Amino acid sequence: MSQPIKLKFYPVDNIYHLTKPEENSQSNLSSSALDIFTDFTRYRPIMIESNASLDEAQTLMEKSHTTLRLVVNEQEELVGLISRADLSGTLVMQQVNRGLKRDEIRVSDLMESRKNCKAISYEELAQASVSDVIDALSAEGKHHCLVIDKPNGLIRGVISASEIAKLAHLSISINNRPTFADIYQVLQR
Repeated sequence: MSQPIKLKFYPVDNIYHLTKPEENSQSNLSSSALDIFTDFTRYRPIMIESNASLDEAQTLMEKSHTTLRLVVNEQEELVGLISRADLSGTLVMQQVNRGLKRDEIRVSDLMESRKNCKAISYEELAQASVSDVIDALSAEGKHHCLVIDKPNGLIRGVISASEIAKLAHLSISINNRPTFADIYQVLQR
């Protein structure tokens, strides 16, 4: 057994900046694709219940500075995905046109259902580069996709265009919900 280390405490009165993953990221097109995905074995999935209201979902996304949430049922099983853009775009107008009042609209009315979600296997992702991911998702026209652990039948993580843009230090407006095609174009410059 190793010797215990006596840890010292230091003042932080002159240290104020909080570091963020994107500040330390060295990701580029040839980096491992594992560098740009949110791994649920390391980070808790950001979830919302399918029966949450539109206003609840918007508030949660704004407060947590997220652009994507996994939609779950009462047993915390995935039923779909919802993005910040889904909460303020044409999908909301479609629901209003169907006769729903704004306060009656639920996440389940706006989400991309699980059956329409796309996924990449973790095993393949581990062999891929960032460029490979961008190429694949650009071809699908997807802003995000799930990562699955096929042998164990689990959802392992998620890949998001806005996260790739942050981690790869791309000059893409995150508020515009970049597509993988947008990211690819910027990276090719």
